[in-house]
Amino acid sequence: MLSTLSDVIPIQPKHFSRPTNLTLEDAINAKYANPDGTIKYGDGNSYVQVEFNLIVWRPFRGEVLVGRIKGVGAEGIKVSLGFFEDIFIPASELFEGTEFDATQGGWIWHQEDIDLYLDVDDTIRFRIEDEVFTDKRLMTGRAAKEGAELVKDGIPPYHVIGSCSREGLGNVKWWE
Repeated sequence: MLSTLSDVIPIQPKHFSRPTNLTLEDAINAKYANPDGTIKYGDGNSYVQVEFNLIVWRPFRGEVLVGRIKGVGAEGIKVSLGFFEDIFIPASELFEGTEFDATQGGWIWHQEDIDLYLDVDDTIRFRIEDEVFTDKRLMTGRAAKEGAELVKDGIPPYHVIGSCSREGLGNVKWWE
């Protein structure tokens, strides 16, 4: 579902030197993912009226989706839906008999008479197994009182774990 929202986003003075669009993007993500402004007396923040589109999406466990492989590695496969890219299929959730080929940079599912491949940019069908929420706010001391900053550790605030280990899942070309 695509929703258009309007909100007033505060920008703390310490962020005035950053590009406004990056600061607003971080603030919107902090507020909604678990340019002239008005400076209000007392806190020094610049309050900016913004209008933006927000995709509200949350898959359910067991849902089967189609996406594109964005990355492969020995740990598993990264998948993109175009509007959401924090989907990971761990190696343990691939078909039995699937192995990573480091020289080729892809996954191969070995069948009795044929090898089937999972490579970057392939379209795949996968199943939602789990979702993980990570609180990205520093909630200690002064930060908790003044509106917490986001933790920048490379872990997304929300990501999905998928699988390709059931009939009909995997590279869509396999099942045509």
